[in-house]
Amino acid sequence: MKDLGPVLRMPSAAEWCHSGRWVLLVFTLLVGLTLLGSFVPYERVVNAGHPWLPSHSCPGCLFCGMTRSFCAMSNGQWEQASKWNRGGPTLYSFFWIWLLAALAYLGFSIRGSYCEGV
Repeated sequence: MKDLGPVLRMPSAAEWCHSGRWVLLVFTLLVGLTLLGSFVPYERVVNAGHPWLPSHSCPGCLFCGMTRSFCAMSNGQWEQASKWNRGGPTLYSFFWIWLLAALAYLGFSIRGSYCEGV
C-alpha cells in the first residue's frame, strides 16, 4: 500500500475559536483606526481632503463620501453626514457599538479565557 503522506485533519473547536479571535481582533483594530481617523477636523477634510488618504477622484461607489460623513459625525454634524453618504450614520453607529462590545469582551476575557471551555 502506498504512503499518502500526512493526513489533513479538521481543526478542533478550540483552534477555530482561537483563529476566529485573531480575525475579530484585526477587524476591531481597523474599526478603531477608522473611528480615530474620523476625528480629523471636518472643515479640513472638506477643503483639503483627509491627511491619511490619497487624493484621487472616485467614479462613484458605495463608499463615496464615507470619510466626510464619518468626520462630520465626529464633529456633531449629523445632517451634513447623511448628505455625504446615507449609509454613513448607520455604519458609524455600528462601529461604535462594535468597539464598545469589543471592550466589554476584553473585560470579560481578562477574568478567564473564553476559548478554554470549548
